[in-house]
Amino acid sequence: MTRVLALMLMIVFCADAAQAAGVRYYEDPVYKQLAPEDPHPMEDLVNLADQGDTRAQFIIADLYGKGKGGLAKNQVKSRYWFETAARKGYTMAFIRLAAMAKRNKDYVGAYKWYSLSMDDGTSRERKWSDKAREKLVKDAKLSKDDIRSAREDMNDWKSKRQQALAEEREHAQAAREAAKLNDADTPKVLGGTGQKPRPQPSQSTRPKKEHGFNE
Repeated sequence: MTRVLALMLMIVFCADAAQAAGVRYYEDPVYKQLAPEDPHPMEDLVNLADQGDTRAQFIIADLYGKGKGGLAKNQVKSRYWFETAARKGYTMAFIRLAAMAKRNKDYVGAYKWYSLSMDDGTSRERKWSDKAREKLVKDAKLSKDDIRSAREDMNDWKSKRQQALAEEREHAQAAREAAKLNDADTPKVLGGTGQKPRPQPSQSTRPKKEHGFNE
């Protein structure tokens, strides 16, 4: 116990000394490519996100929001990836979108995201979102008109979500059909299956400006 306390005191002392000396602490630096063949450290994670992995989408959104992992801080990209994960029902993405809305003083938007999170979350998550929404109504003094507007926005988002998911299913089906045709046209060769790699579904709903790491 004495050693632990001594270590804690040493850490505090070092931190105070660094502060007194005027030492500055910086955020994670933005990754700079040194050679054309060098991959970005987050490349695999972004590829997973592009392929529809909701957990990867949530992590990328978080990294962009905080300017971590070698990625430049970018709230537009952060929101894009959070919404992409939310479309697939990733509950925590709704919570983060609500937090972003509150920081921007968009309390109607925050009400919308809390409400949407209650559609896909577990009973525990729904209970938490319900309490957070009640607190929001009280703290932000939302009127009945505000709540009505939030619900209209929520229904509009749900409609667009269904449309986007339907388009993704269509692209996935088209990719599978194209893969079958390619397999049928590819001759068998000795020592191999004769099959070509299957193409990934198109990301047509993703804005073109969102591609790239350090825009």
